[in-house]
Amino acid sequence: MKEELIGANYGSRNQVTRWTEVKVLETYKRLEERRKKDPTVPKKPDYPEAMVPVKQAVPIKRYVSIFYQRKKQKYMDEEEEQTQVDYIMNMVLQDMIAENSVSRPLPKES
Repeated sequence: MKEELIGANYGSRNQVTRWTEVKVLETYKRLEERRKKDPTVPKKPDYPEAMVPVKQAVPIKRYVSIFYQRKKQKYMDEEEEQTQVDYIMNMVLQDMIAENSVSRPLPKES
């Protein structure tokens, strides 16, 4: 669409690429109206099918399954992380208890 506007001298490439989508659509509508009235305006190019991008449709089920896989992976990652934190905390507490029991003198018996 922008290439057609540039070809019809609606602005330079630099100008047209900076336009908002709304302005591009409005200008393109004006170009279409001019094409109907004025035969000297460049005609709409006939794009070969190879140039027109075809959006490949991905079924919704595929998106849903990807979503749930990612959600499950995130949950598993959080669960594994919590397990590792718990393990480290237990090891540190065991070391602290062992240190305290060795370094603390035994109470004197009377």
